[in-house]
Amino acid sequence: MLEVYCCPLEQMNHERCWHYGAWLSDAERERMANFKRDEALFGFVASRALLRTVLAEKTGVAPQLLQFVRDANDKPQLADDSIAGHASARWHFNLSHCRDWAALAISDEAAVGVDIELCNRTNNLLGIAHRYFQPDEAAWLEILPETQRGDRFCELWSLKEACVKWCGLGIGRAIAGVGVRI
Repeated sequence: MLEVYCCPLEQMNHERCWHYGAWLSDAERERMANFKRDEALFGFVASRALLRTVLAEKTGVAPQLLQFVRDANDKPQLADDSIAGHASARWHFNLSHCRDWAALAISDEAAVGVDIELCNRTNNLLGIAHRYFQPDEAAWLEILPETQRGDRFCELWSLKEACVKWCGLGIGRAIAGVGVRI
């Protein structure tokens, strides 16, 4: 079964951030300490709190006890020993956050990918499209009226990123090679 959760970050503040931050691993807390902007910090912590909350419910393991490892393609997954004796299903998950929202896709059946974007980009859309999109995708964007181009660009980018994350290939290595149709 596939489940998708979207969480507004408007309630996140420093107090909640430090509360949920206590659930994180040492490596995650290290990353947390490197954020310069509250917005990015809150998105990072909130998305991981969402993941840990949902996985804790699914596995019966306390959120702070869940451990994660990365596969050969750097895709995070639950460490088997953190759920030993609790849940037999192998949970697949993927996170995304952007400004005011966090999204989580989770499945006990198959790999998942999710992306959430704020669609307000207007600069250099075609340049980015020619670099990261398939030629027919970039050509399609070029013929669209400028008033529609930003939203369609964002839809394509989100679909491509979700597909790459689903495959576990990493954004930088594979997004140009993924073609999608709207």
